[in-house]
Amino acid sequence: MSQMKLESLIKRWNNLHEEFPEKNFPEKMSLLLRLRRAISWLDRAEEEKRTTKKLDACFVFFWIAFNALYGRVSDSRPKDETRISEQKAFEKYFDDLAKLGDTAQNLICKIVENSIHREIERLLDNRFVFPDFWNYHHYGDQKTWERQLKRKLRQFHSDKSRKDIRKILSAVFSRLYALRNQLIHGSAAKDSELNHSQLRDGTKIIARLLPVFIDLMLENHDKDWGKPSYPRVGGKPLLPLQSAETSK
Repeated sequence: MSQMKLESLIKRWNNLHEEFPEKNFPEKMSLLLRLRRAISWLDRAEEEKRTTKKLDACFVFFWIAFNALYGRVSDSRPKDETRISEQKAFEKYFDDLAKLGDTAQNLICKIVENSIHREIERLLDNRFVFPDFWNYHHYGDQKTWERQLKRKLRQFHSDKSRKDIRKILSAVFSRLYALRNQLIHGSAAKDSELNHSQLRDGTKIIARLLPVFIDLMLENHDKDWGKPSYPRVGGKPLLPLQSAETSK
């Protein structure tokens, strides 16, 4: 993502923030908070790319930005937990994106098919981010995960031909989530060569899609994007955004 694109997102957020001041439009605060957090971590990820170029750190920062967009609590409090599962949360988010209509769906499909299709194909074919592969190591037989991988690949191509962005994105991000878990739960060493391929592809995929997601949410700020898992409580009103580059 170019610095110009990042500055454009920041400018658009600041314009929305100015148009809907907190004291007059409290119903807008959940969305503004989501987007502010997401853009700030997107900025941090891009700064990491420009400086250290450490893929593991870049990916984690990009994932935090993504988590700011999709993380939510249930509309009604469940009996045994206060949050819905991560995978269900981002699947619900993709469902919300799909409901934006043909323009949004075609935009995402165009990026998937043209800008990052090689990275997606490699990621989906990578056994190390396929959960059933790890289930085989713990419990099962090899033929089971191999059959499942082939079936999932066929299903993905079928969903892509039908431009079903909810299923397309769910398939891709389920693999990215496995990669995220390996990093966050201490299942990979820093700068490890073993997961370099999936980090390279995963970072490019999420970096390419996140600005599009944010764009769509800015354009559709009148939609209900759910309640953030951790809303802002107390403190000063939201301040305008500034990028790490321009604030130096």
